[in-house]
Amino acid sequence: FDIVRATSPLTSTFTKAYGSKHLIGSGPLLQTKKLDVVENGFKSPERLLDLGLRFFSPKEVALLHHFPYVEGGSQSAPEDPHTGVPQYTLSFPASITQRQRLQLLGNSLNVQVVAELLKQVLFSETIR
Repeated sequence: FDIVRATSPLTSTFTKAYGSKHLIGSGPLLQTKKLDVVENGFKSPERLLDLGLRFFSPKEVALLHHFPYVEGGSQSAPEDPHTGVPQYTLSFPASITQRQRLQLLGNSLNVQVVAELLKQVLFSETIR
């Protein structure tokens, strides 16, 4: 499994199994203590206990995917302050558990991010 810090520029992907009992291959764990320790410590697993490892929250996963996230299941779409156009946001009904939210976010792609990447690849003059 992947151990990352808040300053890490790269991480593994979040899968549907993220947050479950399956640690291997499901996604990264966030290191919250002893941030000066950079080696993973897999050779001596007891050292991992001191690193304050935790799963990312559903909100953190959504924000890493660049989803505009609204806490608490609010369905109202805030307006863009510059254009006045409603912005679509990601929210979950209050009845959806944290585990279910992580499952729904696993292997997700933000359509707006993918569209921008495709636009850059297909229509950029500098790439050709």
